Amino acid sequence: SLFDASGHGVAASLVTMLSENIIRQVYLEEYHKKVALGKILTDINTSLIDAKGAIDNFLTGILLGIKDKNDGSSKVSIANAGHPRPFIYKSKEDMVMEIQPPNADYIFGPIGINGIEFDYLDYEINMQSGDILLLYTDGLTETMNIHREDFGKSSVQALLQRNHSKSAQEILNVIIKKLNEHSSGAPRSDDVTTIIIKRK
Repeated sequence: SLFDASGHGVAASLVTMLSENIIRQVYLEEYHKKVALGKILTDINTSLIDAKGAIDNFLTGILLGIKDKNDGSSKVSIANAGHPRPFIYKSKEDMVMEIQPPNADYIFGPIGINGIEFDYLDYEINMQSGDILLLYTDGLTETMNIHREDFGKSSVQALLQRNHSKSAQEILNVIIKKLNEHSSGAPRSDDVTTIIIKRK
């Protein structure tokens, strides 16, 4: 899983701590009962709205379920709650793409906002040997340089494609190095979290 709280300061910190406990509790209770990831996100949303009261901050997030298949590939189940769509490098095609939900009308909806429309639909992708999945918070692509230019999705996709033969840790190191070079001399306005999963 990867979640990101909106805002900064004390309120965001409180929501983060509160959310961590709720996410862990709901996930552990429901995943082992084979509850769908979208339903787990729905129950996390309900619990967080009840728990945080009048605090305005909310979360975006992604839940994943990964299962190995007999043919050596992996089935990855995804449920997204308003979070940036992950990137996947497909080894067979030698290309990077954003993972799109199957339905163009799919409403992601963040977590923790009362009264908004949302649909945490589950969908699946296959990961073959050499495929790479990259999850990130928006602080990665929206980090600016001294000219107020974003690091951008295209930079992340290009780095993932050029370095696909490296290990997940090595790819992460390259991305962080290039991000730091891009933002050198410019103040950071957001935190950055990145998760890279490579199928051997």
